Amino acid sequence: MSGVPKFKKKGRDDSFTLDGSITVGFNQIKLPRIGWVKTYEILQDFVIPKSVTVSKKADRWFISFKVETATIITEKSVDVVGVDLGVKTLATLSTGEVFDGAKHMQKFRIQTITIAIPLADIKPSFRLIGKKHS
Repeated sequence: MSGVPKFKKKGRDDSFTLDGSITVGFNQIKLPRIGWVKTYEILQDFVIPKSVTVSKKADRWFISFKVETATIITEKSVDVVGVDLGVKTLATLSTGEVFDGAKHMQKFRIQTITIAIPLADIKPSFRLIGKKHS
């Protein structure tokens, strides 16, 4: 099964990956089949890259390293809490603490109902419609 065609063109997404014997110097790196390449950054001697990707972007060549490092286990300084956002309450934490949401809308809804019910029975006077109150 063939998929969508993949258009390739010289100068677009130019990159290649090199594996194998990669040597790192002070400010240069030795790539297989290419030789010594000078870098602007000072490289550390104890770092041995597993692979190197050389790519061209904006008429400049860039080198990126894939380096294997030892994992460092750190202690957690902050406890993690799960949050459940809801409709009835604003948030409930996994520790059991409950945060109530703002009840402003309910308060104003009751105020508008208590004001609107007596005004619904009043019939507007035709003389007052269209006149500005001073």
